Formats: sequence, C-alpha cells, structure tokens
Amino acid sequence: MNATNVDSLPVRPESTAWLNSIGGASTNLVAPSSTIWQGSRPGTPMNIVNSRVTGFKPVTFGHDWSAKSYLGPYALPATPVLQGAPNAAGAWDKRLMVVDSAECMAYELIQYTQVWNGNSFNRNALAGSRYSLDSNEMPVGTTNAPNTPMIGQYVLNSEVQSGTIPHVMAFCSQNTLISNKSLWPARKSDGFNTAAEAMPMGTWIRLASSINPASFSGGTRVIVEALQTRGAILTDSCAHQFSLLAENSADWDNADMAQLTRLTPADFQVVDSAAMKVSDTSYAVR
Repeated sequence: MNATNVDSLPVRPESTAWLNSIGGASTNLVAPSSTIWQGSRPGTPMNIVNSRVTGFKPVTFGHDWSAKSYLGPYALPATPVLQGAPNAAGAWDKRLMVVDSAECMAYELIQYTQVWNGNSFNRNALAGSRYSLDSNEMPVGTTNAPNTPMIGQYVLNSEVQSGTIPHVMAFCSQNTLISNKSLWPARKSDGFNTAAEAMPMGTWIRLASSINPASFSGGTRVIVEALQTRGAILTDSCAHQFSLLAENSADWDNADMAQLTRLTPADFQVVDSAAMKVSDTSYAVR
C-alpha cells in the first residue's frame, strides 16, 4: 500500500466538501520544521536498532489500551529518543518509534517512560504496536486513532535530500468525523465532528495536477511531487487543521519547507482508495 501511485485514481464525490471541512482555501499546510519551542521540536524521531545486539525488553501497559496493544517484548535502544526531543523526557504524546534493522520490524509506543529503579529500567507505555515493514499485514496493537502504522508514512529528511519519497505520507487534522466512521486503510477513528461533510479517518488525498511542482524548489519540490503521485492519508487528530506528519530532525531547512505553506486543502483531491482495496483486513492493493 505504502508504495502505491494514486495519480490515476478516481476522485470521490465528497472531495470538495471534505476538504472544505479542514479549511479549504483558508488553511495553510503546516510544514516540517527544525524550530525548537519550549524545549521540543515538531515531529517524532526515528530510532534504528539491531535487535541481535540490543535484544528485547519488556514494557508494562496501563489503562484499558493494554487490550489493544502488542504486549511485547520490544526491540528498544538503550537511550530512546522520544517525540518532543531534544527534551529528554519527551513531550506531547511521548511517542517512541523504533525500526529493527535486523528483522525489518517496526515498533511504536505512546506515552512511553523509562525510569531506573536501581537495578533495571521500568519501562511503561499507554499502548504499543508491532508490524513488519515488508508485509501487507496490519499491525498487532495500535498507538493511534485509526489503528494504522505510522512508521513508513512519516516524511524523513533523508528521503527529501535523496530526491525521492517512495511512499504515501500522512497528515493530521483537528476536525475529523465522529469515531464510528472511517475509511480503509483506517480501521477506527477518534473524531468528534458529527457533520455530514466532516472528513473521516483514512481519507486519502493527492495534490491536484494543476499545481506545478516546478514552481517549488529544493526539498519542497520533492514533497510536492510525492503528494501528487503517492498522496497522503489522514491518520491522526492534532492541534492543527492540516499538518503533514514528519520526523523530528534538526536538519529540516525551515526556509525551504516554508514553501509548503502555500498549499491549502483546496489544492488537493480526495481519491477513492476503495478502487485499489483487496480486503478490509490487509494493506494489499490491486
């Protein structure tokens, strides 16, 4: 699913209404940034480990999300870098994203804490998930509203610098449809908006062909080109109307990325992802 081109998919009839519900022509896209605010930088960092070296660690889950989590063990770095870095304690959702290079597996934890008790670390989280990065299987467990994997959809600075983003991206909004409605590839939602025109979790958008990538420069052009071919999926609620999900990195060029703020939801189209769906329980595509 992640590597699918959506530039030829049909447009859903609800496209204009749904895009207007997250701001239409009056809301600008929130771009990746390296700016530190109150000790934290936007985005979530990626932790790369080799489980044959680090081994696997137990994690204790609280609240009722334990029933919806992969219970472990987890491949974790000795000193994880959390959402909210460089604040060592993390911030916001305190997400921990880990890629195990030895097994091509991904691990996600939310509200993660790690406290030394004098003999070992007590590792705790609200919820966690595990999934293969070379499979179309859905994750075991979840850390986000639509029960979708997040690693693999975040925009990475290294991809932008390479000139190619080979996967669909993700975006978030504060104005999503009530939680009993979602679209594949999402499985659930935490939305609260009951309006008929509200955008459901799992909505897949692409940048309209009327937008010329040549009018952008640098890394922004790379992202714009990928938004036209791969698109982006609504995968989380957030404080913004329309925000691209990207890694936490000190290497983002703010002047370059600021070009993305020229884009609004009105520059996009909602595509009909059902046209390529094989099953509600798989990310395989036709």
